Amino acid sequence: MSLLSDNRIPPSTINDCIDILAYNDHLWEGFSPHQKDIMTVRSLSESQYAWTEKQAKLATSIVKRYKTLFQKFNINVDGLCDNPVYRDPFRVIDYEKSISIIDIDGEEHLRLKFPYDKKIIALVKNCRNKNNLPDSYFEYDGDKKLWVAKMTEVTVYYLTLIAIRYDFKFVTPELYDLFLEVKQERFVKNPGVYFDNTLKFTNTSESFNEYWKENYSKKSLIQQTDALKLFEFSIPKNLKSWYSDPIMSHKIATSRRDVYINKDKTRLQDLLVAMEDLDLFPCIVPVTGAISEPHELYEWKEWIDTIEQKYGNTKSMAFGFDVKQPTLPEQNKYSKNIDEVTMELADMENEEQQAMVDYQINYDLYLLTKTNKWIDENTKFIFVRNRLPRTLIKSGIKIKTALMSIGGGLWSPYGDLINTMVENCDKRMYYTSTSPITEDEADKI
Repeated sequence: MSLLSDNRIPPSTINDCIDILAYNDHLWEGFSPHQKDIMTVRSLSESQYAWTEKQAKLATSIVKRYKTLFQKFNINVDGLCDNPVYRDPFRVIDYEKSISIIDIDGEEHLRLKFPYDKKIIALVKNCRNKNNLPDSYFEYDGDKKLWVAKMTEVTVYYLTLIAIRYDFKFVTPELYDLFLEVKQERFVKNPGVYFDNTLKFTNTSESFNEYWKENYSKKSLIQQTDALKLFEFSIPKNLKSWYSDPIMSHKIATSRRDVYINKDKTRLQDLLVAMEDLDLFPCIVPVTGAISEPHELYEWKEWIDTIEQKYGNTKSMAFGFDVKQPTLPEQNKYSKNIDEVTMELADMENEEQQAMVDYQINYDLYLLTKTNKWIDENTKFIFVRNRLPRTLIKSGIKIKTALMSIGGGLWSPYGDLINTMVENCDKRMYYTSTSPITEDEADKI
């Protein structure tokens, strides 16, 4: 937790100093790290795990760099700079790479152990996605840095291939012999799909057929169509012509995973209807959280009013942050000599009335972000700023859609965990006035 206090309690660890640098700039005017350091500071502060020795040294160097800034705000960090103290023992990275067969509840599984490597992680995920395997076939233990996969011919073939390519240690030697058998017998046919009143698949694995039957067979045709892209199936041509009406849900379903929707041409009400039709909830909406211009305040009002009208209350939305409590606008002070007032009285009254309207909208939003924290299966929109709310993590809910709208822009300004969640969403949509992406990256509707 950051030390958000004007009492200037001396920090007891380097971690405390980093928390102060990360989140107190909006409380203390002028207290802010350089723009080039903000992402690094917040990444260190939001780390889910204990720091490695390398991270700790980086954090200490940053605190020393801003020692003068701390002193300016009566925060003494001299002792910590001379003799650093950390919140937790250093996390030691295990560089061993190994693959083995293990037993879990009477079923054989493959276990891969390796230090963080983007390329290997991408290959493991590709094994799942390319072969249309259910998510439940793969589990990742973040604390132990282990991947565990259900043992099938597909996982034996692909994961052993990865282990051979990247020089893994074979804890279970017979796994290599099993790999050679699978390789010799393996005959791959490209899976396909066609439309004959219903969706029908060819050359798909038994595991995929079971997964589709369990999770999608009872859904509407439009929802099944939208799901095809998750398994890298092309939409059959006769199915595309089936959706000839220019309905928003049809356009989204027959587009790619990333979609840009022009906010100036599409009503928010219509977008919500399409999301309902396609079963795209729950949806995470990263926002900046700051309200510096009147149009940003009214953008929030439009969202809240539309959601409330659609679902009858505001309980379908949750907030992972608080909006700063607004202050009442000052009333105009008139001098005794009315001739000296340069602004017409009527204009001044109108400005005061508008200021009160803006204040009330801002205050309602402030209360809403304070009270709407709970997240469960009924929550449709989850607004987040720079970190994931604990209620979302505890809920265990899988986010289906990431939506960029309020404030516009790209996903990058947000924390690593939010970026990871956005990256793993089944669908990403931009609902803004101008497209932040190119035609090569997404479909525009």
